[in-house]
Amino acid sequence: MGEDVTVGVPTPEPSWPSGQRQEDWDHVVILPVRIDQGRGIYRSEIDTLGKTLRAEGAAASYAHASEDRSWQSLKGAVELAFGVSILASVIGAASWEAIKAGFRRWAHTLEPDQQVQLDVRVDDDEKGTRTWIRLSGDAVGVAGALDRLPRLLKPDGGADEADE
Repeated sequence: MGEDVTVGVPTPEPSWPSGQRQEDWDHVVILPVRIDQGRGIYRSEIDTLGKTLRAEGAAASYAHASEDRSWQSLKGAVELAFGVSILASVIGAASWEAIKAGFRRWAHTLEPDQQVQLDVRVDDDEKGTRTWIRLSGDAVGVAGALDRLPRLLKPDGGADEADE
């Protein structure tokens, strides 16, 4: 487990709620798989992710309020694809350790061979930039790959290369 994590750039970008501003949200925002008539549709496997991140001390929320969220459950061996948005200011800070710990703990609640596609949007308000990075592989490996996120965000970080 965790040895074959692919790093790339998601195309197209994941769904993003219109009219919502990043500065109004927490450090980690869990994004829906899609938006249907204003409701965020989320994968049922991530219903505990927000609680798990908060239990580790990370500021985390879903992009939609509970009354505007629906859950989608798919049967069979389906890749679990979802996105999060992270403020660049927390990467490398103490809260970053809580975020990584929360993802690791949550990943261990899934089936050992559960394939995950995690799209991470990093917003840097100081630079005015937004960077997307896609991590794909088994859940535990993808959670572990978050350790390399600061390096991947650098211009020469190799965001298009597959990790060996």
